[in-house]
Amino acid sequence: MPKCGKQLPKIRLQYRFTMGAQSFYVACSALLLLLLVISGVNAQPGCPQPGGPPPVGPVPTNCPPRLPENNGPLCGLTADASQFSIAASGSFWRIRSNSCPNYDWTGQSSPARGAVQQNLNLLIPRHPILQKGTGTFVGTSSPVRGPIGVAFNAVAMFSPVDALGRDALLFEGFTFDQCGGHVAPGPNIYHYHTMPGDGAPGSHNNTLNEDFNFCAPVAPLVAGSPTGHSPVFGIFYDGIPIYGPRGDNGQLPQNLDACNGHVDQSYPYYHYHATSTYPYLVNCLKGCVDQSTGNNNFGNVPCIPDDVQYDYSILVTQFPRSALQAAIYSAPGTCDSVTGGSTPLNQCFNNDGSSFSCCAGTCGPVGPSPTCEGGYTFPNANAPANTTGTPTPVPTSSEGGSSAPIPTPPPQPTPSPGNPIGGAQPVGGVCDPYGQYPNQCFSSDGSASVCCTGACPSSPSSSPGC
Repeated sequence: MPKCGKQLPKIRLQYRFTMGAQSFYVACSALLLLLLVISGVNAQPGCPQPGGPPPVGPVPTNCPPRLPENNGPLCGLTADASQFSIAASGSFWRIRSNSCPNYDWTGQSSPARGAVQQNLNLLIPRHPILQKGTGTFVGTSSPVRGPIGVAFNAVAMFSPVDALGRDALLFEGFTFDQCGGHVAPGPNIYHYHTMPGDGAPGSHNNTLNEDFNFCAPVAPLVAGSPTGHSPVFGIFYDGIPIYGPRGDNGQLPQNLDACNGHVDQSYPYYHYHATSTYPYLVNCLKGCVDQSTGNNNFGNVPCIPDDVQYDYSILVTQFPRSALQAAIYSAPGTCDSVTGGSTPLNQCFNNDGSSFSCCAGTCGPVGPSPTCEGGYTFPNANAPANTTGTPTPVPTSSEGGSSAPIPTPPPQPTPSPGNPIGGAQPVGGVCDPYGQYPNQCFSSDGSASVCCTGACPSSPSSSPGC
């Protein structure tokens, strides 16, 4: 190969490019730069590449940090590999997740060891506080790396940037699997940068559209009705939920702010939307991130509350029922809805009336522990557990860390068995949790129920009774 420099005039004809009838010459330095761009060499020579071998020699000071390797057990490849739960803990949601998807993740092609089971144990505000100004940026203008939220199928959600602070879809999208996720080398955490379940986000990211091609395992979580508002599919560390692409009446929102959020008629509180275009999920967090909870990968960001705030009490009614954790309270007591009364709760007792759970629907089978139909128990941190206000949680939802105290209510009369009210009712109704007959007792085949003052029979018969 000819040498550059003084010999350039003698060899420049070898670097002549012809476009139609026009010819031009390129100096060696420009040609070298062109070759570097074509070959994909990034602008930080000497930086260790994600998933690559350890660096040899000194590392430039402007390189992104090389994260330690997580050698934990790999995620499974079936639906039951995903582990996710959410429960009320004072003024926070306690979220636990292993960030393993509910599908085979081996189609992803990042240079990582594989998707490793994580131990995400998060405290996220139940009552988000919006901050003044735009919000805490996490995108390319001020990159934040690592988890900033979690989808309800347990998978962590990242900001729209890669390890070098670039648009992750543009520079890493080719490594995404059939459901739109991939693995971060080092921590080996499986995650989303774009709409969960979209197997080809790079095919329609030039315009605002809803041409998402959802993979089957994630579609039930994110698809929803094409004529209605998209469902909520996850929550960010500021406590603000994120919905799919559609807003009111199934239309794409046209008034999303810099963070990718707005307020609409369907959900009259500030929330985010996933979009086909950048930032895909969020560009900034509009809510305050509580540094005391350990979610401090945003740095010490001061929070000045905005003048306008919203009521998020109905958000819990949109959470996936399978993920909500049970909370058992000792009788006597009543259910005091975390929704401020907007969602009446059904007080369901165990077989001897000594404890109860607060259910959004019908009671489950009567046994030593109170249950809700389908195992779904409304997480009610404000329900009085007994005359001292001390809850008795189910072991799977025991809480640690910071939580707000549970208010102590006035003593309640001890429930006692009584006659059912109104006779047998078809399944689907809910007993009044604040009335004299709060406990819904079913027939042996579950086809009818009655409302009772106390415990249900230990052995239900063909007709419901107390």
